[in-house]
Amino acid sequence: MTALIACHTDSYGRLGPRRAIELLPEVGIQYVELPIRTPEEWQKVPAEPGLGPGATLRELDGLQRHIERHGLRVVSCDLTGGNPLEPDVVAAIKRKLDVASHFGVSVVVGSAGRAETPAERSKLDRNLMEIGDYAARRGLTYCFDVRPGVCQHHRLMLETIQRLEHSHLRLNFDPANLHYYNENVESEVALARVCHYVEHIHLKDTPGVFQEWSFPALGAGGAVDFFRIRDVMASIGFDGPYSIVVLGEEDEGLLPAATYQQRIAKSLEHLRECGYFD
Repeated sequence: MTALIACHTDSYGRLGPRRAIELLPEVGIQYVELPIRTPEEWQKVPAEPGLGPGATLRELDGLQRHIERHGLRVVSCDLTGGNPLEPDVVAAIKRKLDVASHFGVSVVVGSAGRAETPAERSKLDRNLMEIGDYAARRGLTYCFDVRPGVCQHHRLMLETIQRLEHSHLRLNFDPANLHYYNENVESEVALARVCHYVEHIHLKDTPGVFQEWSFPALGAGGAVDFFRIRDVMASIGFDGPYSIVVLGEEDEGLLPAATYQQRIAKSLEHLRECGYFD
């Protein structure tokens, strides 16, 4: 069963999303994951600013035409950061969900947030349920990313998703984030524990060193067994979206377009070797 393989535009670093859209078809990618960030969030990303929650219909239609012109289809959106414990973050997430719905996607990736006390946990749960309800009305499923807080590792992910019991709140599994934010983990074992709640996967590699920013081409990191990830998810009938994310090394600056292309090409070859295109 051939998997649906997309690529996150952040894999093209400082070139930015529009240039990534132009380059992806050249390496055989047909599907894309788009980030949607507030202006403040774009300032933290060393790339040409892209899509935001305040985008106008004209801007959305223009980007959609640009995507279609290059033969791509958006399959998911990354709603990026912020702690949904805060009301303003919840409001921003809702606006991002509105933008995501314009592209006809069914899944988005976002933060589940952080809570330090039982009172904060109750408030966060209410806010996440509100986000789930809002996503459902737009035909979307909001998938919690692996980040510090209530979805930092598989035990917390499982606890959170089962506590909420919302059909439009699910998980995004990111094996590299699991290694980055936790020590002594086995990403494939963690996936096996939560796989039935996973509706989106970031294919991201790493050497597996705790809090070391290194996310090379797939197969070059060594800590993630992509064959096993495919095996686990195929066993439950999941065929995507899988989204390639290659962020390179910390503070690497702007690289030639050919370098980004080579990373994605190498990643695709590794996925072929692991059976993603069988």
